[in-house]
Amino acid sequence: MHGLNAHGKGPSEFFTGDIQVLSNIEAGDYTGLYEFYYSQSFGGFSLLLGQHDLNSEFIGTKYGGTFINSSFGIAPSISLNVPVSIYPVAAPCILFKYESPGMMVYKLAIYDGDPGNFESNRFNLQWNVNAKEGLFNIGEIEYNLIRNDQLNAVL
Repeated sequence: MHGLNAHGKGPSEFFTGDIQVLSNIEAGDYTGLYEFYYSQSFGGFSLLLGQHDLNSEFIGTKYGGTFINSSFGIAPSISLNVPVSIYPVAAPCILFKYESPGMMVYKLAIYDGDPGNFESNRFNLQWNVNAKEGLFNIGEIEYNLIRNDQLNAVL
């Protein structure tokens, strides 16, 4: 479970005017529940159900989280064109993942087609999954060059 408590205006609106926003933590004045889900693993398989941030599992770079600029997160070709489940508003999701004994990870998820915004969903607790907004489906195959199971890490 993850909460969200953001305050203030970001520099993008007043100083830079960039489309992607200068900082990936700009959100306005909001308090709410961000992510909550149940996850279960069965060997190499895992299943996640609940409200989830798409960018925490998909379309990210391994070391992009080190930087604060939003360019290092989800690709703008997706985030600017499609209403997806990313910060600051997450959406309902079903996520399937398989980590093979080798170096491959397979991921497939279905999200609410429009997570909405804080103006219409003040505390991020109202799910509105319907035919009009549709669903957002995404899949990803990850190849890891080196896998060190003794360290429980991917290098």
